[in-house]
Amino acid sequence: MSIKGSGSGQLFKELPNTFGNLQSLETLYLTDVRLESLPESFANLSNLKKLDLTANSFEKFPDQICSLLNLEDFQWRSNYEPQSMSGSGYLACDDSIPDEIGNLKALKTLNISHASLKGKIPSTIGNLKNLECLILNENWLNNELPASIGNLANLKDLQIHSNYLTGNIPESFANIKDLKTLYLQYNRLQGAVPQAIATWIKELKSNGCRVELYQNSGYNIWGF
Repeated sequence: MSIKGSGSGQLFKELPNTFGNLQSLETLYLTDVRLESLPESFANLSNLKKLDLTANSFEKFPDQICSLLNLEDFQWRSNYEPQSMSGSGYLACDDSIPDEIGNLKALKTLNISHASLKGKIPSTIGNLKNLECLILNENWLNNELPASIGNLANLKDLQIHSNYLTGNIPESFANIKDLKTLYLQYNRLQGAVPQAIATWIKELKSNGCRVELYQNSGYNIWGF
């Protein structure tokens, strides 16, 4: 069963708490309806495999998501001001990615982009061993890249560009052998690239991986 919202003139701030009774749902699109929160009962949608919350107006990370243990694909792209019908006004989500995101071990795709999330990327993201696509572009994420991302050996697509990440690329990233896309540009990565990472990047590129590391202040990326 699939439900798809549309923001064509009618906006919804919240869903009824009875929404959690739809426990047979496997696919759910709630896009462009300017939801500001999810009901607590949303955590009861235990059969949900695909969820798209693109273009809503969440002020906090919807923690109910972290209870959906069968979820394979979670998309949340863009977070808008509730009154912005055109999508021109972005809303700062005053929250971070919770540690509990690591509970979603069935995830294959995690795409949270342009949601203005703050803070560090939780190390528990390294628990998502089935993950093939990790996209966290255009947020306000800071601190260092967690070394635990190197546990995600099945990753094909790793994009965390346009944030405020600092430090270096952890050497554990060299464990990810089959990447097709690596986008870490427009951050604040610093220092000389470790030899293990330099070798890894060259191998990725020789295998056809698209690598983008430019516009990182103080980062020695020449030769890539």
